[in-house]
Amino acid sequence: GGYGRLLRSFGVLAEHVTAFDIVLADGGLRHVVRPVKGQQQGDADIYWAVLGGGAGSWGIVTEYTLEVGRDADYPHSTYYHCVAPYGKQVLQDMLSTVNVLTKDPAWLGNHNEALWMTILKAAPFQTNIVHFEGVWVGLDNTPFDDSSYSAMVAAVAGRGGCSAVAVPLSLIMSQFTIYKLPREFPFPYFKRSQVSTQRELGDGFAAAVAEKVDSVMAVPGVFLVSQIATGGGVGRSVDISLPMANGMYSLGFDVFYSEQLSLTAKADASSVHSAAWEAFMQLPAFIEDSRFVWSTFGDLKIEDVWQHYYETTQRYNRLRAIKSQIDPFNLFRTSFTIPPFMKWPRSL
Repeated sequence: GGYGRLLRSFGVLAEHVTAFDIVLADGGLRHVVRPVKGQQQGDADIYWAVLGGGAGSWGIVTEYTLEVGRDADYPHSTYYHCVAPYGKQVLQDMLSTVNVLTKDPAWLGNHNEALWMTILKAAPFQTNIVHFEGVWVGLDNTPFDDSSYSAMVAAVAGRGGCSAVAVPLSLIMSQFTIYKLPREFPFPYFKRSQVSTQRELGDGFAAAVAEKVDSVMAVPGVFLVSQIATGGGVGRSVDISLPMANGMYSLGFDVFYSEQLSLTAKADASSVHSAAWEAFMQLPAFIEDSRFVWSTFGDLKIEDVWQHYYETTQRYNRLRAIKSQIDPFNLFRTSFTIPPFMKWPRSL
């Protein structure tokens, strides 16, 4: 689907697909064009299914055509960030600031700004850090409002460094937000991410996340990448099957482990990961109306876990009905692809 940094301003990447070419199970090459929203046209079902239902379920996509934005249309675009060496209190202060900012009705109604945070435990290889980032897009030629940036500078309170720079959106996305610090580690892992539709993170969010992050910091042989990002914003511009269009927040908590550094690292990583998510799923932001997102790895048999990814029976059954029409013998399949309604013997 393409959940990106600028989701609040531009929606997901899939909404900017104007056409694609796909080889279907019958061997034919189909050129599928984005239908007019609200009208049932030609290959509208295939367009809807591929963009959100897992492209590999339907055939082999050989080419996508995308509409792009222009830097000149956003002359006030600005990137800003604050980075501090990890400390439980600075993390909690920064998280609390994000919570205060994002529950403000004025911010909720303003689609110009994206905020996210990354918490990184990389020791002994690198310094453990807390990194806050923001992008002001400048829709409709709106000048940069530094309110969020100033609030985060106050939260950091000299415990780290902050800066803001006016820069074209293309450079922000290709240079500034391409993470230079490790986003992954060359070790096995336990991963999970959730997206929530709740309008607020809740007053207990900052303390709970800070507590669980801190529980990882002293564990030898265990590493952490945790990210919190804002969503919401503009409404869906095209009809695609990607669920959770109204997702407001995402939380990722990925724990890596090295048994070369600690013989108990795997058990320790599993324990802190499970304990963290047990606590997170009791928070108001995630206890209801939340679902897994792409970086969650667990049971990959879609028939057992579809409700975590596709929300409603209606959505999932529509995907299965389209699959039954264009690939009834389930030629394009893995355990995670959408199955047709009828199961044929593998020998056919």
